[in-house]
Amino acid sequence: MLHIALCDDNPASIEILEKYFDILNDSTIDYDVYFSAEELYRYKLNNELTYDIYILDIEMQGMNGLELAKTIRTNEPNALIIFLTSYSEYVFDVFEVM
Repeated sequence: MLHIALCDDNPASIEILEKYFDILNDSTIDYDVYFSAEELYRYKLNNELTYDIYILDIEMQGMNGLELAKTIRTNEPNALIIFLTSYSEYVFDVFEVM
């Protein structure tokens, strides 16, 4: 089973991603949705949970996706992290986390 975390503060973006996962209709893919980096981080800590793939929006209120990715990297150095953004100024910032 492939376990994926989707984290974006924009419900419309989450809805689009969920449509694509539903189209796949693959029972080997399971995903959880979070609307803030803090929500995902708290849930991971409280449940001692890891994901195979993290799909993170970069620009979010409070903790942003880059900050969350850095905290994920401390405990999961090999986690696959995919960033979503419509802001080109972040293109080089993601390499600091990779």
